[in-house]
Amino acid sequence: MRSFFLRALNYRKGEEILNLFGEINQNLALNKYNLEASDEEQEVLLKSIRVELYKEFIQSCLKKKAFEIADIVYSEYMEEVTETDVNDLLGMEISCLKNDIESFESYLNDSLNPEGEEVEK
Repeated sequence: MRSFFLRALNYRKGEEILNLFGEINQNLALNKYNLEASDEEQEVLLKSIRVELYKEFIQSCLKKKAFEIADIVYSEYMEEVTETDVNDLLGMEISCLKNDIESFESYLNDSLNPEGEEVEK
């Protein structure tokens, strides 16, 4: 998918790319093999596929320096992911590449302390 996203980022405008990504994300479906699983397993599998799709797309945006698109998709990604993962550094990576230190500190604070208490500087 990454090569597809990179080509789209080269030849399409931001709004078109976001619409294309939205369509792909909405139309995700499991293959025949996975349809035999229980509904709960199917839901978990589909969610993990969506999360990986978000990560791939964000990485492609960062590679092409499409930071605004990466920010928009990252906010959608954070809505999709319900559990905070300390190893998930996408937000910090976006902030670093944009040279946005305030945003970086915010992501760092959130990842170090998911309960919302501010970390001492």
